[in-house]
Amino acid sequence: MTPKDAADKLRPIFKLEDMPADDRHHVKFIEQVATELGIEHTPFNLHQVAGALEQHKIKPDSNEYPKMLFSRTHHAEAIATPSIYHDRHDCVWCNVMNADEEAKLGKDWVDSIDKLPPRGDIPLHAAKA
Repeated sequence: MTPKDAADKLRPIFKLEDMPADDRHHVKFIEQVATELGIEHTPFNLHQVAGALEQHKIKPDSNEYPKMLFSRTHHAEAIATPSIYHDRHDCVWCNVMNADEEAKLGKDWVDSIDKLPPRGDIPLHAAKA
């Protein structure tokens, strides 16, 4: 089977999943360590950097922030980073830099797309309070 034939067969049933936040933070840390070492970000090189970090039990600092959060509605109160519409998942995402920014977003923001309620009648743009 050719790659095109395989892609044509998968196309109707294949859906990309989102990487969990902790995994995203881990990958970013590995990439940043590779950059500091002057190593090109190829999959094989990153695999070796990840292995060396694990072998030497080197862990990143807390990865709580920046944090990516998701909602069905853009945030109403201005914060440093904008909320961005993600059409594939019909949701909005935003990176928050600290707990204050996270609090300003409100209770409808979650840390995983899977935790979002169905769109239903939820408007895309939030009403200003």
